[in-house]
Amino acid sequence: MAAFFDINGDYIATTQYVGADKLPAISKSRLNKYYKGYTVEDVVRYDFDDQDDSHLFLLTGKRNYNTIYFASLKNSAENIVVKITPDGEISFLKNL
Repeated sequence: MAAFFDINGDYIATTQYVGADKLPAISKSRLNKYYKGYTVEDVVRYDFDDQDDSHLFLLTGKRNYNTIYFASLKNSAENIVVKITPDGEISFLKNL
């Protein structure tokens, strides 16, 4: 686990590697549907403050979440990273 603070010492976020089994059920279901044939390699859970001006607001788009996940997925042709919200939204981020 790692913790992040701004230059004033205010808490921003903590991160930790978690198993794919820790993803919300709706997220696991959607991963299986939209990324069939991929294996989940790593999952990083980000827990951060829930203030409206969250320092990590850009990571979540228009909604504030206290927790989001980033997962690396792999199939025979490529490795990718996706962002996963608690309500099951999955966004492609990049190829590795």
